Amino acid sequence: MATEAAPVVVSIDEQFGGCPFVLTDGAIQRIHDILTERRGASPAYNVEYHDGTRFRNVGLAEVLKADNHGNSGLKDLEVRSEFDWQNTVKVTFAAREYRPIQCQISMTDRDKAYLISRDLCDFIRGDVVRSPLMAQLVSTAVLFFVGAWLVWMTVRAMPTTHPLPDLAHVLDSADANVKLNYLLQRGNTDIPWYLGLSLVLSVVVPAFVCMSIWIAPITGLLKYVYPMNVFAIGRDGIRHRRALDWRTRFFWAVIIGSLVRLAWSVITSFSHQ
Repeated sequence: MATEAAPVVVSIDEQFGGCPFVLTDGAIQRIHDILTERRGASPAYNVEYHDGTRFRNVGLAEVLKADNHGNSGLKDLEVRSEFDWQNTVKVTFAAREYRPIQCQISMTDRDKAYLISRDLCDFIRGDVVRSPLMAQLVSTAVLFFVGAWLVWMTVRAMPTTHPLPDLAHVLDSADANVKLNYLLQRGNTDIPWYLGLSLVLSVVVPAFVCMSIWIAPITGLLKYVYPMNVFAIGRDGIRHRRALDWRTRFFWAVIIGSLVRLAWSVITSFSHQ
């Protein structure tokens, strides 16, 4: 008697390159809708909070109404849709550095598995995943701006270089003040401003780049300027939107405005020479 062959199970495990995420209530709703459309039933949610509290098989409404702040903030969120014991879809978001996002699909229907994978992974990759490179670029830009401002203030404070009068004229002069002014001016003569600027930049800029890569994540500056692995719902969602608004205003009012003023100062300095 011939035995029926066991169905072949297609397994997909997408980890999105270990990139961090920002998960808003709208993104959770979209993931919910994708799984509901494909399965015909709503997925279940397993939730863990920072204080150790865990809930299993809760609904979407309970997840979205969570306070989500401090010890009551989300630590792990698992979206699980089970067609049957052989066909499951699980999407996990965890506030950790190693593999914060995982999408695991196990199905006997290969076409359905790839359709769900395409819909879910394309959405998560485009709307939820955050590039860690951007975090470093943002912190580098902020610290570079601070360094450039300090350098410019240092250069502005440097004594202005004035050409010395002809030594023969000074020696022939009978006025003692002329000789005294020559000595004082020679003592105050500094290196050209552009040489001083290049010397300061050669030291300050590499130092600030290193600070942006290593010190900023440690001190928490990077997490505030460019937070990663964020569950942007509840109170943390409000905080995240405020941070986005602050970052936008800071970029245009401070960074761009200061760069324009710096460029204008440089142009004015050259025009007066």
